[in-house]
Amino acid sequence: MKKIIAVFTFLLTFSFMNAQDNFEVSTLRIGPFKVFMPKVDAEKIAGIKLSNSGGEKKTS
Repeated sequence: MKKIIAVFTFLLTFSFMNAQDNFEVSTLRIGPFKVFMPKVDAEKIAGIKLSNSGGEKKTS
């Protein structure tokens, strides 16, 4: 009986793993933003004016 439960659990686990069909991860997009998109397009999507801070400004 224990072997049947173990085999059933094993098969059930792998059947759920096969149900995930999309394993691709995009590194060129973050939501609607693209990595090398023009600043004007990014400002339209964001709805605000963007500025380059150089990582020196802190937001409190």
